[in-house]
Amino acid sequence: MKRKIAIFLSAIMLLTSVTGNVSVAAAEVQETNNGIVENQNNNGQTSEITQGNSENDRENEGNTAENQTENVTEDHTTTEAAATTESSEEEQAVINYLAVDQGYLQSPGEQKVVVSFGKGTENIEQPRLSFQKADGSVIDFAFSEKNEELFLFSHSFSEEEKGVYSVKTFTYILNGMEYSIDLESIGVNAKFGVDENYEGYELGSSDTDTEPEIEASVVDVESGKLVAASTDIAATLSETESAISTQSLEEGTARSRNKVVVLDPGHGGSDGGASANGLVEKNLTLKIAQYCKEELEKYAGVTVYMTRSMDVAVDLEERVQKAKNWGADVFVSIHMNSASAAAQGAEVWYPNSSYNSEIHNNGQKLASEIEKELVSLGLADRGVKIRNSQNGSKYEDGSIADYYSVIRNSKLAGFPGIIVEHAFLTNSSDAQKLKQESFIKSLGVADATGIAKYFGLSKDLDSGKFTASIVKKNDFTRTFTVKINGKLSEGESYRVAVWSDKNGQDTNNLWTVVNKQSGNEVELEYNTANYKNADGIYNIHIYKYDKNEKVTCIQTMTCNMYNSNANCKVQDTTGEEKNFKVSAEITNVPDTLNRIQFAVWSDQNGQDDLKWYAGTKSGNTWSTNIAVKNYKRYGKYNVHAYAVLNDGTNVFLKAMSFNVTKPTAKLTVAKQNSTNGMAEVTVSNIQIKSGINKVLIPVWSQENQSDLVWYTAQKQPDGTYKITIDMGNHNYNEGTYHVACYIVDGNEIQTGITSTTCEMKLPNTYLEIKDTAGTEKEFQITLGNTSAYGNVRKVQFAVWSVQGGQDDLIWYTAEKKNDAAWIKKVKIKDHKTLGTYNVHAYITLVNGSVKTKTTTFNVSRPTATLTVGTQDKEKGTVEVTVSNIQSKSGINKVLIPVWSQQNQSDLVWYTAQNQTDGTYKITVDMGNHNYNEGTYQVACYIVDGNGIQTGIASGSCQMKVPNVSLEAKDTAGTEKEFQISLTNAGVYGNIRQVQFAVWSDQNGQDDLIWYNAEKRNTGEWTKAVKIKNHKTLGIYNVHAYITLANGKRVTKTTTFNVTKPTGEISISEYNANKGAFYVTVKNIKSASGVEEVLIPVWCAENQNDLVWYKAEKIDNTTYRVNVNIANHKNHEGIYKADVYVKTGNGIQAGIGRSTLEIKRTELYAIMGSSDVTVNQMAAYYKKNNLTYDKYTGSLSEYNGILAKGGAANIEIYCTIFKQEAEVEGVRVEVAFTQAMLETGFLKFGGDVKPDQYNFAGMGATGGISGEKFSDVREGIRAQIQHLKCYASDAALNNACVDPRWGTWLRNKALYVQWLSKANNPYGIGWATDAEYSEKILSMIKSLKAN
Repeated sequence: MKRKIAIFLSAIMLLTSVTGNVSVAAAEVQETNNGIVENQNNNGQTSEITQGNSENDRENEGNTAENQTENVTEDHTTTEAAATTESSEEEQAVINYLAVDQGYLQSPGEQKVVVSFGKGTENIEQPRLSFQKADGSVIDFAFSEKNEELFLFSHSFSEEEKGVYSVKTFTYILNGMEYSIDLESIGVNAKFGVDENYEGYELGSSDTDTEPEIEASVVDVESGKLVAASTDIAATLSETESAISTQSLEEGTARSRNKVVVLDPGHGGSDGGASANGLVEKNLTLKIAQYCKEELEKYAGVTVYMTRSMDVAVDLEERVQKAKNWGADVFVSIHMNSASAAAQGAEVWYPNSSYNSEIHNNGQKLASEIEKELVSLGLADRGVKIRNSQNGSKYEDGSIADYYSVIRNSKLAGFPGIIVEHAFLTNSSDAQKLKQESFIKSLGVADATGIAKYFGLSKDLDSGKFTASIVKKNDFTRTFTVKINGKLSEGESYRVAVWSDKNGQDTNNLWTVVNKQSGNEVELEYNTANYKNADGIYNIHIYKYDKNEKVTCIQTMTCNMYNSNANCKVQDTTGEEKNFKVSAEITNVPDTLNRIQFAVWSDQNGQDDLKWYAGTKSGNTWSTNIAVKNYKRYGKYNVHAYAVLNDGTNVFLKAMSFNVTKPTAKLTVAKQNSTNGMAEVTVSNIQIKSGINKVLIPVWSQENQSDLVWYTAQKQPDGTYKITIDMGNHNYNEGTYHVACYIVDGNEIQTGITSTTCEMKLPNTYLEIKDTAGTEKEFQITLGNTSAYGNVRKVQFAVWSVQGGQDDLIWYTAEKKNDAAWIKKVKIKDHKTLGTYNVHAYITLVNGSVKTKTTTFNVSRPTATLTVGTQDKEKGTVEVTVSNIQSKSGINKVLIPVWSQQNQSDLVWYTAQNQTDGTYKITVDMGNHNYNEGTYQVACYIVDGNGIQTGIASGSCQMKVPNVSLEAKDTAGTEKEFQISLTNAGVYGNIRQVQFAVWSDQNGQDDLIWYNAEKRNTGEWTKAVKIKNHKTLGIYNVHAYITLANGKRVTKTTTFNVTKPTGEISISEYNANKGAFYVTVKNIKSASGVEEVLIPVWCAENQNDLVWYKAEKIDNTTYRVNVNIANHKNHEGIYKADVYVKTGNGIQAGIGRSTLEIKRTELYAIMGSSDVTVNQMAAYYKKNNLTYDKYTGSLSEYNGILAKGGAANIEIYCTIFKQEAEVEGVRVEVAFTQAMLETGFLKFGGDVKPDQYNFAGMGATGGISGEKFSDVREGIRAQIQHLKCYASDAALNNACVDPRWGTWLRNKALYVQWLSKANNPYGIGWATDAEYSEKILSMIKSLKAN
């Protein structure tokens, strides 16, 4: 087919986008046009909007008061979760149409089918399409590719698949769930025939001299009719073009396939956004957007919309909804940043990868293009970023949602939304630039350039046909715009004449000239003020002037202007501030007016109570009633009136307001009655317009309001309201009582008016503690004046010290001394704690309620001074003194714990002795502490008269045993033997025994050996340690254990080192022909010498091909091993070689690893499939020998021998080779070229004669003629079987005729290169000639090139 089905589908798509009623649609797609209100009923009534998001950083997911403003539509109070949930209610994707490439297919042939499904934004996986044959069998078409909403399927039909096929099902997976559509049940009855016609299809004929028409079929779902492709596509495209032109004139603007960009200037109206350094965000974002739009419209193929073009507020969700209604391809929200003064630069936020990865990828690309352009202006690069939901909100597929509202909702609407933060208002450098109009414009141009690069747009405009239309007609602003699109050549111009019917033509205000310099697309705005505010018909005539001033009238239009006005007002109809009536009276109602609506919200909390009301029409007036009880707030209410035009444009009419007055009142609490503990509360001077339903007085005394009581005040004859506070209602709590006043008014608004406090106290009740003896051993607790509580049932005292929580808590039952006093004595020895004590008195009244009183007392801590003297170096002792002891309860004991080890293993408790001067002393002896050297810790504890043992002070001193040393020496310098010596040990006195514990750091103490030292003289003990007994490298620890005469042990420690051998490891290049490589270790250094070098080599991850090689010694420092990959199962991949050196100490140490990656793709396998044909082999032969089966000289007697053997010509001979090779799985080109090499292209002439049919010299060596076979096929079969013997371990498929078959040859030459014995890793091969393999490979190359 010369004209592809893609052209046909393009025509379908073009018609669908223009006319809206082409018969290829699979289902009606409902389009919603919500205008400014997202939730709208079918009858036009507007439901209350309670959805949306305020911005945190100007666009977040929560509701923060500081970011909510009085914008009419900016902040609908929605939660992130609610917005996400709404997305699940979007329309289910449907079949749009199905197109079959060929209605009649001649086999063998490929049929292609295109399915248009959904919008192209769905995350469709594993699409499948099935057709059913007339006999009931079903075939599945293979899915080939996807382009937006189009899915291409194909299937290749053979002659055996003749018949008529009907479409059956379309199956796919969406968001993890599988769906299947029965296409026939929804009216898709697509058919085609393979080598068969069918009813309803007639095979078209074409003139041989004309171009064939497209063979394609399209299913009309509504009629179920199959249309054979017999329509001339050129005519179809012509009709399409005509339809576009006609609709352009009728609707005022041409619908195009332009890319649609929606620019969203952030904030607006009463929401100014960020402000700093004299700059306000909303003003900058609007300017940048305007400059961006101006620049973008210089490009071809793009249509630009703005969510606001004036300083008005637009709700976040409405911004995205507008973009969706406009068919947006991208949504770009324009903002400025604010933070600390140091923050600066530009950043762009784009969608995360959840829910729709394609939108994430496209958003990232768009963000990156814009960020590059902004950075090129000198702004700091803050990067492109994503931000996930912080409250855990999810998309309907369970993935984490985006944080920002406009990004999240744009993704749900099917296009990428980004937020561009251009610069920081709070940074002085950025702010200075933003104060320059030229820089603001450059920001807009940068945004436009980034968008253009993302779409690949060009400024080389091709306006195509001339179009003109009237757009932006607004009877309230009394303006309309004439939009002209057409390309002008040099010297050409358009002249536009505009005049009103009422005033006729004014020559001074008639013409507007558009020349080539104005661009290909021009919008001319007209204001009726320039035409004496005339209403009625305006005439627009457009003329084209060529360069010779020839004039042609190319279009005339009219526009009916109404010069409309709105009189808007709000009234309190009753004067009670309960109901307010809002109205808008329209003078000269325009024909474009759809409705009037009112936005109402209170000033409090931003717009969280925003409600929209649709006006009810009566004549030329639209009105509605506002009930305050639906808001339940006081203060100012804002009312904005809007006219909604038929094209969705919102025209702001007027901002109004009304006020609901908050009630006032005076709250008074009388002084408490000291007799009954009550207090009276009065509410007076109440001022309220809507009336009083109730007066409520909440009262509480506890911080957690656990005793909160709501009193309902009673109205008094004088108009005041009163209650009485009874302490009994509040558990007789003492302290501050909180009193508040709430009024519920006629609008059912409950409002806190005022509050106060009062002090409430039970008279003269006290709790006290006394240390009557002054020894802090016993304290008496007294609770007095309890008669204030009335009749007391019992009193308990809870006593505990602050230290240790309540681990010493004791409950004491108080003894009643008289009607007004309860007492109890507390002994401190029962608590055994110093410091502050808490006392809580629990008073149980007759009614069961419990009252509490609290107090504290203190038990002082003893003090003392601890002095540690200096060591007596000769004796190894030190004196410790405790002085200046202060303890109120007396002293039982003074204890001094002393230790030198961190784990206190040598801890000794010394009991200090009282001296005549009142001090306490001890003497610390190193002998009591195993003669340990180092820091000795000393502490002081006093046991006082209450039996409490308390740590008072601590100190330390340094203790040292003189001149005892321990060392290890490598006397020979070979690290084979170390001499350990302990000298000057005589300071310990009589030594019974010395042992050396020796072990290496490596692997814990697994090589620990105890050596009994040998005494050389009174102060010296030695022992030789051989490293071969430990067999470990690295640090060795030596601990000397000195056993004294009294059985105690003293220790000394030291270390020594056994060095690890080193060397340089290298691997040579892999020799592919030999299948081998070398591993070499150079410059080996080992203090104790080298016994041998071992090298384990493997390739498989599980090491199942591991081989240990003993390296060959080249010289004293160099060892080498030759690695043949045959030893490693001929594996391909990364070979690893570890090197281990066995030292003179018998230690085997790993010194490193080297690797080599081996790929054998350069080796030519003998086994495998082949695409070499019989014709190729025959042609190759004929290039080298034109006398098949004819011989000269002494061989002439064999003429015709090959024909006699079954191969009458070279084609038959090659066919036998092909057949035999395919049976055994041998690549035919290897066997054939080997035969040609061995026979000199069947000329023979060596030891082998033609009648032997031995084409590969099998068994022929040095005058021996070799094997002989019965005919050509047997000779070829024997050769191929022998090749298989070398190259495989698989069984033969034919009976074996190879006389040289041997199991020892199996798998010994997998590749052609290994047929040469010189290159074979096993040292065997077909031929001894080192060039044998290369000759065959060269011939294979020539054969394949034939």
